[in-house]
Amino acid sequence: MTENDKRHKVLVVDDIPGNIKVLAKALSQDYRVLVATNGEDALKTAQTENIDTILLDVEMPGMNGFEVCERLHASKYTRRIPVIFTTSRKNSDDIARGLSLGAFYYLTKPLDISILLAIVQAAINRKTAHQCLYGQIQVTRCPLSLHMEEARFRIQTMSEAFQLSVLLSLTCPNPEKAAIGLREILINAVEHGNLGITYEEKGILNSNNKLEEEIKRRLALPENQEKHVVVLFTRKEDEISFHIRDDGSGFDSEPYLDFNPERMLDTHGRGIAIAVKASFDDVRYLGSGNEVECTIKL
Repeated sequence: MTENDKRHKVLVVDDIPGNIKVLAKALSQDYRVLVATNGEDALKTAQTENIDTILLDVEMPGMNGFEVCERLHASKYTRRIPVIFTTSRKNSDDIARGLSLGAFYYLTKPLDISILLAIVQAAINRKTAHQCLYGQIQVTRCPLSLHMEEARFRIQTMSEAFQLSVLLSLTCPNPEKAAIGLREILINAVEHGNLGITYEEKGILNSNNKLEEEIKRRLALPENQEKHVVVLFTRKEDEISFHIRDDGSGFDSEPYLDFNPERMLDTHGRGIAIAVKASFDDVRYLGSGNEVECTIKL
């Protein structure tokens, strides 16, 4: 295998050759670009190639982008591939529909190449993180987790949030589904809750690739040494619940419980909505917003 073959694969789906040319030129320096000109070919390529993310045009003859996205997410072989919609339609209803179908992002034409590249990399980073999560679930064995009725955990770091999301997911009927939401909620509790990284600050840190460095810096600050995220696990006859509390001042959770078209130019801010839509039957923030109750029905 050549060094070129090791690059992440991006599938570009568009029925207009000019659009394909622009996208391929922008992406080919850093990624392996594959092309499909219709929905059926896109589905076949996604099934046979190890695709890392898909740039999917909404407006195509025959099967449109929304239908392609639905079919991708209905298949166990392609449901984990991040989909980035590309379209000239800026209708907020269309954007909301795309996000509700599980799309990672919704880019409007004409495309800003710098934003395009940032979003593609962010999508691949998320896919890599989720693959790591799924892989850890497969190798972690904890038979007693299915018999656990109550437990209390206390974490402080991002790595501990990852490890706990894996462990707690094993108590659930669908560990992979639960792990994604647990990870997102726990990360939010560490980053925004205990460390006080604001939404705006995270956007700047992401764009400068400085988020991990800043998290380490803030974790080492004296005022954060005694801050923890506490998780209470409870299993009842008909449900599993996770009560998660951080030591931050809280926040207004309402804007983040659903996918918000107004934040579509941001590379973050979807974690809570992902947890609500994909992982739990109910997510309820309490008090000032530094406590959340996540429930899975049995």
